[in-house]
Amino acid sequence: MKSLQSLIGAALRRSALAGPPRSPWLAWFEPLPVLNEEGETPMLGVMAALWMLSPELQKEFALESRKERARFIGWCCTLAGKEFQLMREAAVFGPARDLYFRPSRYSVEFSGGPVAVPYAVVAVFGLGVEQPSPDDPDTKKVARALLKWTFDKAGELFGGADALPGWFIEAARKAGPDFVTEFGRPENVSQAPRLPAPRGGFDRGGVNAYGPVTGAWGDDDLRCGAAALAAVGIATASDLDAPVFGVNIFFMTPLETLRLFCTRGASLFLNRRSIGAWRWDLPEWPRELAFWAFLVDEIWAPSAFVRRAFEMSSPVPVVEAPPAVLAPPLAADRAKFGLPAKGFIFLVSADEGDSFNRSNPLAAIRAFKAAFPAPEVGVGLVVRTPSETIGADDRDELVQAASDDARIVLVDEALTQDERLALMASCDCLVSLHRATAFGRTIAEALILGLPVVATHWSGNVDYAEVGEQYLVEAKKVALGPDHEPFADGQLWAEPDIGAAAEALRAARTDQSRGEPAIPARFSAEAAGARYARRLELYGVTGAR
Repeated sequence: MKSLQSLIGAALRRSALAGPPRSPWLAWFEPLPVLNEEGETPMLGVMAALWMLSPELQKEFALESRKERARFIGWCCTLAGKEFQLMREAAVFGPARDLYFRPSRYSVEFSGGPVAVPYAVVAVFGLGVEQPSPDDPDTKKVARALLKWTFDKAGELFGGADALPGWFIEAARKAGPDFVTEFGRPENVSQAPRLPAPRGGFDRGGVNAYGPVTGAWGDDDLRCGAAALAAVGIATASDLDAPVFGVNIFFMTPLETLRLFCTRGASLFLNRRSIGAWRWDLPEWPRELAFWAFLVDEIWAPSAFVRRAFEMSSPVPVVEAPPAVLAPPLAADRAKFGLPAKGFIFLVSADEGDSFNRSNPLAAIRAFKAAFPAPEVGVGLVVRTPSETIGADDRDELVQAASDDARIVLVDEALTQDERLALMASCDCLVSLHRATAFGRTIAEALILGLPVVATHWSGNVDYAEVGEQYLVEAKKVALGPDHEPFADGQLWAEPDIGAAAEALRAARTDQSRGEPAIPARFSAEAAGARYARRLELYGVTGAR
């Protein structure tokens, strides 16, 4: 699978390099010269990009097979239009019309002449590479069923009924009264092939700021990004259907940006400058995914760790732009969370969206038990792992690890931002024995609230290791296999030393050094906003103070 992904990713990268300088991804609306056998109908680049986005599609369509490639093309031209605006746009573009909406070998005879089934309909049912016999009764039966499906689904497929090709509508009109009796009179008017039309306005007085289209875990990135821009007088808008400004900023992962491109379509990107305020939690951005960077004009990395990861393969500039961190001081309320009124309580609270393996809460449990063997009292550990970010097997392992120690409390319900910060304020020390983190927003929030932090000395949090009271735990680097994380095979992450972590926990408890809540300058909205404004000046954005 990885070799296939590498092959397709490299082809998409080459295609974009030859595309228009302002919107290189427009080249993906053309046929992609990859995996084609002699006489085979090629897929478009946008189809390949959609396949690279989705593990589900990769399981459903094994593109090593010519038949499966034809079936995938058919799906892209028909059923995919329900979910992916990009496929509706591609369906009415010139190459797609010529390649996929041509007459197939399946046709139905009527009194006024034959009506052929479009190739895309034949392909979606896995018949795109078949050689049907026109006189075979079964062939005629299949052709009639495919034609009926075409008319039944025309309003929701092909990018809409107006995307039906002109030859098809003309043949249907000439087919005769028996056709009208069976299928009705075709009223569709085929439109000329066209590129996506730019959407919304292009005002220079601000930016369109977007968070992830799936889930709420990225809301913090968008919320803090918008606050930083507001702090320097730059207006923001976030309407995906009617963007206001000529510059987009995507406060999300690269994966979510590609998902947005596929679900909302290219018209959101066309004729705009786009910036990816992207996170990535491993030391390298996979080369098979390097083509994703062509969706943006530059990348804003939250840390030096992320900047280095992207720089190795990015075709666009990568700028280090640490984000704002908003953590208003809240009153401690241990009773609300069922915590003991007395005692020193450690907290594990991973960044929203972190995977279970990456945030590594099991290491914190092991270190806590090593530092304070039962039945020692006066200490406790709260482990917050939102249920939506953890699988059943991981949940069982976590419960098992904590089950023999009543001092360990597991919190798995969803919390609002204020509730999450109130829980943090109710504890005495944050523990983050992460294997990798792009920035470490939770660590920064704890420092702002004045909590000491025990953290792995590796990845994004190293940038601010001098801030506040931190007990940094050294770690060895270990190689990852294909089952650890998506696209992680062959990369490295950290395995913190449990003995050193236990010593750090004991030191944090002994020192009892909780500082006054304060916002280090590097985390303030004003500082982050000033960094953003300097970059946005290059794109003509006005309004910054």
